[in-house]
Amino acid sequence: MVVKHRQTFFRYNSLDYSEILSNGVRVVPSKESLTDGHGDYTRTTVMIYKDIPSFEELMSFAKQLENEFNEWVQKS
Repeated sequence: MVVKHRQTFFRYNSLDYSEILSNGVRVVPSKESLTDGHGDYTRTTVMIYKDIPSFEELMSFAKQLENEFNEWVQKS
């Protein structure tokens, strides 16, 4: 239902919803992008006021979300 709504009202040329529903998503950046992501995260932590997770904790949580979503896609 969400995909049908998005395809109708939010057309992003770079987003293939059918691919997402058949193969899942990638939330964790590639190894090549992790260094840049780590630097970006370090610079933006000043906006977090309390309990700042480490970059590794953040990536671990992102991987968990990625896995959960992709497992759900495979079951559907």
